[in-house]
Amino acid sequence: MAARVAVEAPCSLHQKGFKREEGCASNLLLLKHLVGTAKSNHRSLYLAYIDFKKAFDSVSHDAIILAGKRYLGIETGATLGSPGVLLTRYQKGLNNINRAPLKPQLKLWCVTEVLHPQLQYPLLHGEVKTGWLKREWLAKEGFDLDELPKSAPSDSWDSDWWNSVDGAGCRGSATLPSFSGWVRAGTRLMSGREFVSAIKLRGNVLSTRSREARGRPERPVLCRHGCQRPETLGHIQQSCLVTHGWRVQRHDKIITAICKHLGDRGWEVLREPNIPTPNGLRKPDLVFWNSVQSFVVDVQVCADMGVATPNDAHERKRDYYNTPIIRQWVNEQSGKPPVISSIVMNWQGAWAQASYNTFKALGGTDELGKLITVRMLEDSVRMYRMFCGAGALRNVH
Repeated sequence: MAARVAVEAPCSLHQKGFKREEGCASNLLLLKHLVGTAKSNHRSLYLAYIDFKKAFDSVSHDAIILAGKRYLGIETGATLGSPGVLLTRYQKGLNNINRAPLKPQLKLWCVTEVLHPQLQYPLLHGEVKTGWLKREWLAKEGFDLDELPKSAPSDSWDSDWWNSVDGAGCRGSATLPSFSGWVRAGTRLMSGREFVSAIKLRGNVLSTRSREARGRPERPVLCRHGCQRPETLGHIQQSCLVTHGWRVQRHDKIITAICKHLGDRGWEVLREPNIPTPNGLRKPDLVFWNSVQSFVVDVQVCADMGVATPNDAHERKRDYYNTPIIRQWVNEQSGKPPVISSIVMNWQGAWAQASYNTFKALGGTDELGKLITVRMLEDSVRMYRMFCGAGALRNVH
């Protein structure tokens, strides 16, 4: 069609559509020159954009599909949703991403935000089903299909992980942007090494004595620093005496980030005030107020499973500080009855839903939530490395 138009109805030199040329660089340079000249000479400039409605409705869809197949290098006669085409495209895309000089988080972003969307339409409307594609991919990579289930829907993979020891702490938090958003965002907040380590920590798969002893009963499982408790990631992150000082630093950094956020928005903030009660001093991490309301908020990084789930920890924190004496003390300081809440997440980065709601009510953005989560995970990774390093014993408190 373009060839016939060029012969029968020659286009303007400045037209780029339906011509054997690539890009619109010359037109952009021309437009930039016209605008610059008009501004320099203080002259008026008028631009008109013309768009022909439904200009391509008369083009055969078969011709468009054929041109698209040739562009993608697909054999004539194969459909966009055929198994061979999808596997070839996926393999080619993964190879290109793997060879690219990118950080791991950017490679992951390319897979989830670029490669997968390209395959979404043919998977939904083509002749191949997702379960079949997974099995064909595994077979192509050399796995024994007889050892694999006949079908493996992706939603069951999530539930299986959440019901396992490693993933139990993340159950119910996958929909919170602060928990999962940083994984796919291609974050520049971390180096590639730190990103990979944070993913391993989030998945509870970093090496510990307990993990190394799975299937090897002769291997030691107790903490290497003499705690007489099984050495797990949860033990390293939450209870080992060797890591106590680093846990305090991790906790204080979260408070500092929240204080800065509140201060930037005009809140009056008291950090760790001593509140006298008949049962002794109570010391919530933050008491703050503005002209409308006041809050009492305590911060905690909790365990990943058992009774100390983020939601349970939030309830305990709220009940601990929700007493008449504390409410009266805050009312006297701020002139307003306080809201009692908490900011609780576990060491895998999973937030309590109520804590996330409080954070959003205070004007916290998803980007700030991701930042707090990433910084907490970075501190947790450093804690793990120091625990495994020779200098760990110097940090015993």
